[in-house]
Amino acid sequence: AEMHKNNSDCIGKIRLWLDVTSLNRDRQSFISNILYDI
Repeated sequence: AEMHKNNSDCIGKIRLWLDVTSLNRDRQSFISNILYDI
């Protein structure tokens, strides 16, 4: 049971990391779109 809890914590961290990296990618493309418009 303890092992299962650790696995779900790990999966949660990975999901969070993926959310953050995809957010950063969206922000970078958003910023570059603004720069191209200027």
